[in-house]
Amino acid sequence: TSPGECVVQDDMAELLQKYEEAEIIIWATPLYQCGISSVMKKFMERTTPTLLPFIDSEGKGTYGRPYRNPEKMGNKRHVLISTCGLPTTKRNYEGVEAQFNNLFGEGKWEKIFCIEGELLGITQLDGLTAPYLDLVKAAGKEYREHSEIPENIRAGLAKPFIEIPAYLKTANLSWGIDDTRMKDMDGGLMAWGYMK
Repeated sequence: TSPGECVVQDDMAELLQKYEEAEIIIWATPLYQCGISSVMKKFMERTTPTLLPFIDSEGKGTYGRPYRNPEKMGNKRHVLISTCGLPTTKRNYEGVEAQFNNLFGEGKWEKIFCIEGELLGITQLDGLTAPYLDLVKAAGKEYREHSEIPENIRAGLAKPFIEIPAYLKTANLSWGIDDTRMKDMDGGLMAWGYMK
């Protein structure tokens, strides 16, 4: 049975109360091995007390556990913000999207996926990445006020910072180790060119 309280005695009771009271939940995680971080997964698992222990039919052959407080949880808005070091979302985020669709309902949550995220941590590239971060802020404001991110902002967020071939060379050089598969590289000059 699930009495609505976590059996582990720590600060999760306070976090669950905040989780239930919030109008918008912002989930933030790097992409690790095509999935969410273990820290975020652990938090998700510990929200089980917000559900009743019963299994209900949801229609179309699916089943789930109903919310303990549907008036608080049923219309909650969710936003997932995630970054990855890869140059595309394809074959990388499908599992994450499936998990969020299963948890919160398809089309009932919003996402911001930042590709080429390794470039965000390079201060010399602030001129390249700052416009993207401004778009993220604009997306947040639009979502808060209108419950959706406009298509023009969504399109801007989906664009890579730099072209994929150049990103691959730059990202691969950033590890600081020789890749014997790439004998024709420029020894880091290309990466340095972006940082000037």
